[in-house]
Amino acid sequence: MKGAPADLMRTIMLLLAGSAIMGFVIGLKYRVFVIGLSAPGLAAVAAIALRDFGFVEAAVITFVCLAVSQLAYLVGAWLASRRAETTDTLLGREHPDDRIGENGQPGIKGEQDRDDKPPSYLATY
Repeated sequence: MKGAPADLMRTIMLLLAGSAIMGFVIGLKYRVFVIGLSAPGLAAVAAIALRDFGFVEAAVITFVCLAVSQLAYLVGAWLASRRAETTDTLLGREHPDDRIGENGQPGIKGEQDRDDKPPSYLATY
């Protein structure tokens, strides 16, 4: 290891904090494939920042940064889903009835049966 231990420790802590923040923000705003797209960029930044470490140490720290990012993504996604459920409840939105009706179609509360005709596939858009 080159450099002062305090500088290297600061670099590791910044990488871990940045990984956690990035994963959390992605979890709040985006879908899961975005964390997969951002992982190579995070790994490249970590590899460049850790060039003063040995190969094994840098690889372990990079792996930990990716794991922290993914865990923070899960926390952010969980909070986003909880927020969406709370918003739906406050706005009085009901989720569709998941029970299957007699005709094999999912039942929707309050919807009338419609002549048992198949849907028209000739509808224009």
